[in-house]
Amino acid sequence: MNFLAHAMGGFGGKEGGESGGFGAFLPLILMFAIFYFLLIRPQQKKAKAHKQLLASIKKGDLHITISTNGKSPMLSRKIRKELECMYNDEYALFLDALGKLRKQVLIDIDDIQMRKEIFGKIVYSNLLEKYQNEEVHDIEKEVMNYYEQMKKVMKK
Repeated sequence: MNFLAHAMGGFGGKEGGESGGFGAFLPLILMFAIFYFLLIRPQQKKAKAHKQLLASIKKGDLHITISTNGKSPMLSRKIRKELECMYNDEYALFLDALGKLRKQVLIDIDDIQMRKEIFGKIVYSNLLEKYQNEEVHDIEKEVMNYYEQMKKVMKK
């Protein structure tokens, strides 16, 4: 019987069965912390990731993310839809071709400035536009041909 009274705080505590203020709230605080880290926080992370997914465009390795810093999610969606029309699947293929070209350029050319010039000319050329208009059928082949022509001109 004494054990039961002691467990309920009858002995050694304050008179009348009152226990310390913080000690009484400790289990409640601990339960809240457990619920927060196991239930609430993962859901918040998942919601944030979903929100970012809705405001991003992915075309192959090309990733564009739109943010209004939470001020207008509707505007983010509108901008995303507009950009999806602008940056279509041809951009992903063009990016893949540029990635393959980059590997080759890094092997062939040591001069960083010359590499920048080559990529500037290719990126700002009309190759992508020709590919989008179906004047060019193999963008990777055309990018490599363009590079080979530029190498010949630069060697002269």
